[in-house]
Amino acid sequence: MRCTEHLFSASYEAIHRYDNAVVEHGKRGDSVVPCAVQPRDLAIVHAVWRYKFLTTPQLLELWWPGRAEWAGQRRLLKLFHAGYLDRFRPVARRGSFPWTYRIDRDGLRLLQAASVVGRRERYEHQAIYDYNYVLHDVQLNAWVIAWRRALGAALLD
Repeated sequence: MRCTEHLFSASYEAIHRYDNAVVEHGKRGDSVVPCAVQPRDLAIVHAVWRYKFLTTPQLLELWWPGRAEWAGQRRLLKLFHAGYLDRFRPVARRGSFPWTYRIDRDGLRLLQAASVVGRRERYEHQAIYDYNYVLHDVQLNAWVIAWRRALGAALLD
């Protein structure tokens, strides 16, 4: 197996196991739970807005490389409960799939208040019932992250 085949095969296989999966949505409760927004939180929310859909493993690799997964998972949960991110995942017959994150209404407001995105950007909530709707974006992001892993600093943004 060539080096690039090894780098991409794990990401490719992990993403393609989602084909034809129905979706489970994260449950937030009746109200959002405020949290103090850190600079990294703003960058994470911006990345999710920019790339539309990012899975937990993708976010962990980008923002908590080489660190304990629970730290990143806990922070993503706080951003979800604060209303900045929305999350959903494919339903599995056994076990569970990782959450997929997308921007939520308060996340866009946060980015606008910080002048990260323009005031003309609008939030449009689309109900997602079939994971195939997001699969292309998740797969594309998996490839970009795999290339980033392979090329490191040589990869252009």
